[in-house]
Amino acid sequence: MILLLRILVSFAPAALKKREMQNLFRISASAFRCAAPGIAGLSFDECLSEYARFTRSATVNLRSPGGDREGVRERLFQGGRTLGGRIRRLCLIATIEDAASAMTILYSTIGIDAGSESRALTVSSCYFSSVYSPETCSVLSALDDGIFAGLSRGGRLKFDRRITDGSVCCRAVILPPGECK
Repeated sequence: MILLLRILVSFAPAALKKREMQNLFRISASAFRCAAPGIAGLSFDECLSEYARFTRSATVNLRSPGGDREGVRERLFQGGRTLGGRIRRLCLIATIEDAASAMTILYSTIGIDAGSESRALTVSSCYFSSVYSPETCSVLSALDDGIFAGLSRGGRLKFDRRITDGSVCCRAVILPPGECK
């Protein structure tokens, strides 16, 4: 139920939010095959800032010889799918519409203002857009796609606009399970 997710996000203690940030660090560090920075003693907002810096830096390193951009994207997707599936089971998310609503709620916890319509998710403002390059945003969107796949039991997000590319918003077409290619 979406209401359950709203309650969890709205009333989650700082320790729970920080634990979920640690999960994002773990998933991302594993995808980039590097160590996650320590975040002990940081506030949630400081963790968010450190996550943006860490993932931006890790993406820049993909430009060096042997950089495995597609491998990183696949590992981010898989880690996100596992995370999204856990949230789906915990919050009893059953429909693609619920999955889209859940995605907007999750986004709101990390400084992303998004809304969903029938077949699209639109981001009007994003904390990361001032930190990420278009390349970093493109790589990290695989994590978003994976989380949505887990929330929706196989649906996908296909971004066709990004703020980091100069658009006024980010837009992802929602592909329900069975329509994904």
